[in-house]
Amino acid sequence: MRFYCTAALLLNLALPAQSATLLVSKTGDGTNGLTWPTAFQEIGAAITASSTGDEIWVKGGRYVENLTTTSPITLLGGFEGTEEIDERDLRDPDENPTIIDGNKLGSVLVVNHDLQVDGLTITKGIGTGAGIKVVNSRLELTHAHLLSNGNKEDTFRGGGIYAGRSMLIIRDCIVEENVASNSGGGIFILDSSLHLKDSIIRNNRSGFFGGGISGGNANISVENVLFHHNTANRFVGGPGQIADSCGGAIYCDLSNGSCNNSIFSDNSSRRGSDIYVNNLEQNSWTVSHCTIYTVSRIESTSSFSWNENPPTLTNCIAVGREGDIFRQADTVNVRYSLIEGGYPGEGNIDANPMFVDPDHGD
Repeated sequence: MRFYCTAALLLNLALPAQSATLLVSKTGDGTNGLTWPTAFQEIGAAITASSTGDEIWVKGGRYVENLTTTSPITLLGGFEGTEEIDERDLRDPDENPTIIDGNKLGSVLVVNHDLQVDGLTITKGIGTGAGIKVVNSRLELTHAHLLSNGNKEDTFRGGGIYAGRSMLIIRDCIVEENVASNSGGGIFILDSSLHLKDSIIRNNRSGFFGGGISGGNANISVENVLFHHNTANRFVGGPGQIADSCGGAIYCDLSNGSCNNSIFSDNSSRRGSDIYVNNLEQNSWTVSHCTIYTVSRIESTSSFSWNENPPTLTNCIAVGREGDIFRQADTVNVRYSLIEGGYPGEGNIDANPMFVDPDHGD
């Protein structure tokens, strides 16, 4: 009898703990988070109670909190607050917007463990990594909205997202109206990788490098993304005195990257209104099947600029002020592309792209 009891005890100890689903609702009583009536009233309370592999379901509403992960979990928004445990897919983030408001008290979400986030709006954070700060972790972000994070006084890098020694996977997201005083108004990554797909990066601003995205010693993959009206620029002194700035949409420093099937419109910077590449010979940047419409609001700029190793363009459309597509002449490998004003290379043409309404992204 003692043998069987001991064996059963050892078996139970060997089995992995079953992950839980914890619920958050403003109308819950905060008892245990296991049902909507007993839901936690704050997301932070659910994170504290969570363990590895748990899911946190958040009912639509505005939650004024500054959060830090304590274990690898999944954080989901968009719930109505009536879903049963088997009705996870009935949630609707558009119908039930779930907003985490940092109240300008620091980063809205600090990620120290692997995290999946789906269906949340992150807003009103400040500091480096004002919206989300990721360190030594993997963040998978889907159907999320990074809105109005950072400022020029308190946010040095990463107005929307900061990632150091981490992996970012971002899909179906909007990153807009975020600010950093130095680098990465929208997203800043260092010693990290970024996989960005099916998203919009718009109206972000940095003082010097990468209004939309800034990457250092990074690997960046961009697929089907709209970059619109991002700015890297700081005016100093009197009117017309412009500080040197690089990469209105993307700034790439000693990094490898590719950008496919994407649109760049109305981005602005002193050097490289769309993409600036500060790479050595061993680094590479490729741009393919992209449309670039350059109407920089800063004089003496160009759509693409680089320090040593220029990007490679294939099957692209690039339109802008005459002579302002590339900063250096005849040094970019451009093939099978429509370049306004013409450009040397196999299969290149100079023709009217027949945009319908380029000033409004069409």
